Amino acid sequence: MPTYDLACEACGTGFEVFRQRMLRPEEQVCPECGDEARIVLSAFQTAAPGASSRRTTTVNRVMSPGCGCGSCAA
Repeated sequence: MPTYDLACEACGTGFEVFRQRMLRPEEQVCPECGDEARIVLSAFQTAAPGASSRRTTTVNRVMSPGCGCGSCAA
């Protein structure tokens, strides 16, 4: 399940959102103040095919600041 790390520029609140699909712009709302939140840089780990659970690869995900679609890597 995708995890999205978001931060509100208005009040500085950071939070996570879990979705089974892409995050929609209307779902990027701060739970504290209700203002628009932006996806922040994050990393995730994935196991390589056939690798033991101890061998993982860290992948850095960089989102284009204005995009939010998830497919724009910088």
